[in-house]
This record gives sequence, C-alpha cells and structure tokens, in this order.
Amino acid sequence: MTRAERRRQAKANPPRMSAPLMAQMRPLTIAEMRPGQVWEPGWFVIALETLPVFADGRASQAFQTEIWLPPGYRENTPDNLKIAIGLLKELCPRSRQMIEEISALARSSRSREEAQRLGFEERVYSPEEAATILRRPSSTN
Repeated sequence: MTRAERRRQAKANPPRMSAPLMAQMRPLTIAEMRPGQVWEPGWFVIALETLPVFADGRASQAFQTEIWLPPGYRENTPDNLKIAIGLLKELCPRSRQMIEEISALARSSRSREEAQRLGFEERVYSPEEAATILRRPSSTN
C-alpha cells in the first residue's frame, strides 16, 4: 500500500476514541474546601463525565476528585489533564477504580454512537459547547 493510499484510508477511517468522556481540570475554589482545610496553591479538581446516554438518554455518569499538582503542571492543558488523570490512577486506588468504571461506561456502544452522531472529538471544548453536548441548560440567565 502506498503512502497516499494509507493517508486516504486514515482519513476515511479515523481512529476511535478509547472512551468518549468530557474531562475538566480546574483550580479548587474556596467554596469547595472542607471546613478547617487550609488553602494552598496547586489543588485542582479533576472531573470526568460520560455523554448523556443512560436511563432515558438524558443521564450521564460523573466522577470528581481533588489532586495537588506541582507548579509545572498547573496550566489547564490537555497534556496536563492527562498527566493528572494518570497520577490519580497511580496514587489512589479509589480514583483508579472510579476512572476505570467511568471509562468502561463511556466505551459502551450507546456512548460511541452518540459521540459519532455529535462529531465528538478529542479537543478542548468551551463551557458553552460542553453544556450543549451534556444537554445542560445555559447558565446565562
């Protein structure tokens, strides 16, 4: 097969995402802190959510946890988010189990079909785009 044929084939059959999930990394807010918890820079919230394909097609499954990140990994980028998720899986058995469970749900045929219908791809989505995909009401009232 020539290089041009391989390129055409790759364009015609793009690789499937391993698990279509919405993932978010954001700084922990003071409002989210536990009573008596001392604020220090570097605490982030990592949230994972499936597409809304469960129950009657409007329910999604989500997991959220906190992690402390060193200064070089605090910028909200896709690479830093992947590193944070990897750290959670390595450092916390409970987080690893939850990430594996939510990823398994996201790999369901219904989730993959919905991702394909939406044209869902691995990229950064704006909060407005994410709200539309997750079928949430707009927060701008």
